[in-house]
Amino acid sequence: MLFTTSLLKATGPTRIKTDGGSIKIHSNRIRTELHCSKKGREVALLGHLFTIDGESYLDLMPIEDNSEEILAFDLHLMPTHSIAKVDKLTNTQFVIKWFNEEWLRKMFVENRIKIRHEWIADENPTSKDDGMYLLTASTDELQAFVAKYGNDEQAYDSDLKLELTK
Repeated sequence: MLFTTSLLKATGPTRIKTDGGSIKIHSNRIRTELHCSKKGREVALLGHLFTIDGESYLDLMPIEDNSEEILAFDLHLMPTHSIAKVDKLTNTQFVIKWFNEEWLRKMFVENRIKIRHEWIADENPTSKDDGMYLLTASTDELQAFVAKYGNDEQAYDSDLKLELTK
């Protein structure tokens, strides 16, 4: 696996307008940060670009949130990583897409994948499908999972795509 930040080299911060908000990208040789804002809320995500089998991916983890701190609530939150595939990366365009939760659910139900995970049910579920999977496998197992399914178009959510254009 190759980690690289050179893919998002910037001469300065890049600000992109999105639907009702904006994303500002700061990048240097050490780290890439995505600062997202919408309706007064601002969050920052730490991003690391890496490749597996020649395909580029972005590992994101929340690092900052400007919302009011409520200790009793915040103690129950655990920052987790999310991985998105880099679909396109040029000097003017950055497109990423996330794994499809429905595809993942189907693969687990049909016993087609065996990777350690937990099912996190929604607070007030209305069906057995209301929730999300948290993959708890080791780094090596997660890398093997991404390598195996990284080129399967069904593995990605066509509605959950982020396209940033300068």
